[in-house]
Amino acid sequence: MGILTGDRKENPDASIIVGTTEVLRDQLYDAIHEGTDLAADLVILDEADFLGDKDRGVVWEEVIIYLPPRVQLLLLSATINNAHQIAHWLESIRSKGCTVVEERVRPVSLYFLFFPPTGKLLPLIGSRGLDRKVQAYLKSRSPPVLAAPTDLPPFGEVIRVLKRFELLPAIFFLKSRADCDAALELCSNGPLGYQLGRDDLNKED
Repeated sequence: MGILTGDRKENPDASIIVGTTEVLRDQLYDAIHEGTDLAADLVILDEADFLGDKDRGVVWEEVIIYLPPRVQLLLLSATINNAHQIAHWLESIRSKGCTVVEERVRPVSLYFLFFPPTGKLLPLIGSRGLDRKVQAYLKSRSPPVLAAPTDLPPFGEVIRVLKRFELLPAIFFLKSRADCDAALELCSNGPLGYQLGRDDLNKED
């Protein structure tokens, strides 16, 4: 296996490549410009709901449009509501059948929590929409924040709170390899940034 992203390149000639949609789009551009065929038999596009994203959706569209019809295409998403409409569009531009496979039962239930900088864990949804404490936080003129918009949150402190509430292991989704490396530093070097108070951690409400 190999990996191709904007900031990482390992074993690019492997039979299975994991990469970003932008990298695949650029490979398709090169193949069209050079008059060559894409060296792939199957392309899997995860998070296909990005088709509706105003910033990155065009990349997904270009990949689907320029991908040779002989290459099998598999789109994965948990949040697309118009799958059949997209399937008809795929059939029209790729001139081949498209099958929609739907699963509406989750094997593991989801519970949505809100984690404000106080260190408390609150239910995100109440009986009438957003929980009242979450609404109060959102309506505050200057609510406390875990970190500045351009900074990563203090992962060490976040992990301590999750451990207290027995919510580990946890998965954090970050937008780049650089942020992943920085997050590891925050975890290994101890708490940085906003400090969660011990009194907050001991409260159960």
